[in-house]
Amino acid sequence: MSLSPANATEVRIDDDKRGTRPWSTAPGVARCIGRCAFRDESPWHHDQLLAVAGSVERAVDLLDLAITWGELDYSGEHVIEPARWPQFLAVHRWPDDELAVRLFDLAADIALRSGYAPGPVTAAGI
Repeated sequence: MSLSPANATEVRIDDDKRGTRPWSTAPGVARCIGRCAFRDESPWHHDQLLAVAGSVERAVDLLDLAITWGELDYSGEHVIEPARWPQFLAVHRWPDDELAVRLFDLAADIALRSGYAPGPVTAAGI
């Protein structure tokens, strides 16, 4: 990763295309352990939740969903409700288990404090 000079009018961060990025910072891929009922139930949201392992944008989307869970009507795509995120975590392999647990626990805690109504719901976003 390189930054443009400090005196430049535009600051740009370039992705390291030469493959010199340290291994520990390479994006990770989460995957199912065996047959996944979550994938069968909500394929789109399942994939969005798995993507939090390798994308800051998807992680922010998860937190956005958690913050607005009790306030907005999520209609459209079926989502996996926050009360089930610990189960979701358990049936998937994560590149960094501790980080995934921290992220999903934080998001679930935020959502569960927002006064959501348990049960099947739908969402246009994550």
